[in-house]
Amino acid sequence: YMALKAQIEPHFLFNSLSVLSSLVYEDADLSADFIVKLSKTLRYVIEKNEFHLVKLSEELEFLNAYFFLIKTRLNDGVFLETRLEKLFVENTYIPPVTLQLLVENAVAHNKYNPEDPLRIVIETEDDFMVVRNNLNLRQRSEPSTKTGLKNLKKRYELISKKQILVNAENGEFTVKIPSLKQTDYERFIV
Repeated sequence: YMALKAQIEPHFLFNSLSVLSSLVYEDADLSADFIVKLSKTLRYVIEKNEFHLVKLSEELEFLNAYFFLIKTRLNDGVFLETRLEKLFVENTYIPPVTLQLLVENAVAHNKYNPEDPLRIVIETEDDFMVVRNNLNLRQRSEPSTKTGLKNLKKRYELISKKQILVNAENGEFTVKIPSLKQTDYERFIV
């Protein structure tokens, strides 16, 4: 389990530094803000990597800081909408950086521009939190290793014995994440 979690940090850092390297030449002030947000997001990743599960409310705060990094780079090429009820957010737990990984994957694998933006939506469906985005796949010289999704699936299996459901059809990519509650969390704080 720890080995699976350890794969998260290098993946996140590599992609963030790639974005920063492009931004540095465009706007020094914005780059400084980007570095502050990057520092906050890295701190979250490092601190929360100690935990099997975190509150969804904490994860959403982290996601908002992370999405600032994405939005800074892509402007009107990407949008994130969260449609989660307060009660669901307060009572749900999630493995750390789950949402960041799914947003990062959407950005990494799709084309985006203001005329045809990438739209990412987070909502609930039955006992799942659902992260979906429109599909506009990039042409890649090398195929994806799908390490992020494999890692996430394995972590959920180890934590809860529940499956993540992944589906790509009708121009949409959907990941359904089982809702984990206080009892799931308590199993790991012994």
